[in-house]
Amino acid sequence: MVRFQKFGPCGLKVSMFFFKNCVRSSKIFINVLLSLSVRHELYQSHLRSGGDLRCEVIIKKPVEFDIQVYSSAIQRSVETSKLVLPTDNCVSATVKGTVYKKGDVVVLRQESYQYCVEVGRILFVLHDNKEKLFVLVEHLETDFVPHMRVYRLGDVLKYECVCIEDLLSPFPLNVYQLKEGNYIRLKHGLVSTKL
Repeated sequence: MVRFQKFGPCGLKVSMFFFKNCVRSSKIFINVLLSLSVRHELYQSHLRSGGDLRCEVIIKKPVEFDIQVYSSAIQRSVETSKLVLPTDNCVSATVKGTVYKKGDVVVLRQESYQYCVEVGRILFVLHDNKEKLFVLVEHLETDFVPHMRVYRLGDVLKYECVCIEDLLSPFPLNVYQLKEGNYIRLKHGLVSTKL
């Protein structure tokens, strides 16, 4: 009643219009005020915990990367990539909650459905001065095992330095060790623009 006396009928219509739009967009027609207040409370706690100030890239124990120490194959793969030297070698790096570390396997690209998936085992996690993250990987030979829906990892074909943004799948894969060798299983389907 006080609101009606202070703002008149126009203020009441504006607030009713706001609530109608909220109800239509959320499609919750029972106890609208409770659902709106809970969402607002969760959003405020997210802001108070510093969720809006979270860094995109968190690196652990960076050390200057001296390219001259490594083999000529590794030097060639770093020189042909988009990596800008000088750069730092990190023990691990976290990008938007996803952790990349030495020994993880990542999907590089896919040439055809299921059978030509190219993967690499991370050797180094490299962070340049432009806030970009690169991984130097051992490009591994893979064989698809259809009855188990897994990929058997083979020998090292070459070395490759790849930006995290250019990976086909942003998630590192677990390596399962069995008697016959090492295997990986995809966490989800891959979508490639080349297929």
